[in-house]
Amino acid sequence: MTDYGLVLAGGGTRGAYQIGVWKALNQCNIPITAVVGVSIGAINGAFFCQGDWSLAYQAWHEVTVTDLVDLPEPLPVPENIFDRHNLPTLTRLVIQERGLDTTPFRRQMERYLSEESLRRSPIDLGVLTYSLTDFKPVSVFRDAVSQGHLFDYILASASLPLFKAVRIDGKRFVDGGIYNNRPTEMLIARGYQRIIEVEVGGIGIARSYDATGLKILSVKPEKPIGGILDTRHEMIDANIRQGYADAQAVLQLHGLI
Repeated sequence: MTDYGLVLAGGGTRGAYQIGVWKALNQCNIPITAVVGVSIGAINGAFFCQGDWSLAYQAWHEVTVTDLVDLPEPLPVPENIFDRHNLPTLTRLVIQERGLDTTPFRRQMERYLSEESLRRSPIDLGVLTYSLTDFKPVSVFRDAVSQGHLFDYILASASLPLFKAVRIDGKRFVDGGIYNNRPTEMLIARGYQRIIEVEVGGIGIARSYDATGLKILSVKPEKPIGGILDTRHEMIDANIRQGYADAQAVLQLHGLI
């Protein structure tokens, strides 16, 4: 079977859906040799590259809001950052702190991911972030990232506008989804003609591209799958199940099951 590239779009904790898609791809032995991601897709892409589905599943089921950001004071609805009851407090904290501190998020990455494993993996890894310093998107694959900075670029790709920007070599980077929430072009530039896109209803723009001669499989939910930063575990479970079911349906439609 011809190799596929995998695109994981942004969408916050809706990204649990992508873990369900990954399960279906595993069961159907779809040969993925490169994965690119933006925002939560960059985090999930790193898990996919590392190759341990069970560990990714565990991480998603253990995550809480305090694993993502350092909050100087509790929110009224702690399990769902963007709940309307949180907005007054959240707005004040973002202004007061000049962005929420994602040090806990970095610690979680270091707990579950290994840069050495990501660099050894037979699956290539690319992420998209955006440079606030240069006002331009930055797409990088792991072979172009110096040792010790891979987590920096992954975290930068997932740094939503309400988070503090990530500094790399003196420049400030934020969520790449503000430029393109579906970085398929990264795989096209590497010569991939068979691509699976997994979108989860992120708030960024999904830029169009020339699909002439390409086989694109699109997996995305047809109904709402929760909030952008909703860590309720029942919602995460539901999204994983939905991602698995939707991926099964798409793979069957294309004769891959």
